[in-house]
Amino acid sequence: MFPLPQSPGDKQCPQCGGVVSPNWQLHSLDNGEIGWVGVSLCPACGHKGVHVSGSPAFHSAVGSQLSQFGS
Repeated sequence: MFPLPQSPGDKQCPQCGGVVSPNWQLHSLDNGEIGWVGVSLCPACGHKGVHVSGSPAFHSAVGSQLSQFGS
């Protein structure tokens, strides 16, 4: 199993490169994968971002779900 951090930290804004602090929430998927998903609002440029932390399988599954919703 992929080791999960207690709580992921700050991330980088994909638009301007500024530091953002996502509102992290732990999620468990139907396939048994567990990971973190966080939403952020960049204080520098106002970009709303979605961030994922977890195993590669969790990233893939969440990315697939997000693309269905246009995020």
